[in-house]
Amino acid sequence: MRYTENVDSIDPLEDGVRRELLSGKFTVLPTLPDDEMDATVAIFTAYRHWPPLTTHRDTLKGVLYQLDAVMMDFTPVDIYH
Repeated sequence: MRYTENVDSIDPLEDGVRRELLSGKFTVLPTLPDDEMDATVAIFTAYRHWPPLTTHRDTLKGVLYQLDAVMMDFTPVDIYH
């Protein structure tokens, strides 16, 4: 997706991306402490998406930025041992 949309880097302080991040439109919920599978839930709240007020690119950057942040915090768990 990054390649096809030509998204090399994401600046969370860029005005459009910042608005997307603050909108609460896309949310990654924390895992439960006792969840051995580290299941993650991501929610896209469609009613907060108003196309005339944002661009496709800013929305995409906001989603990718949050997914990147979650992946940086991810610690793999070996469920088989």
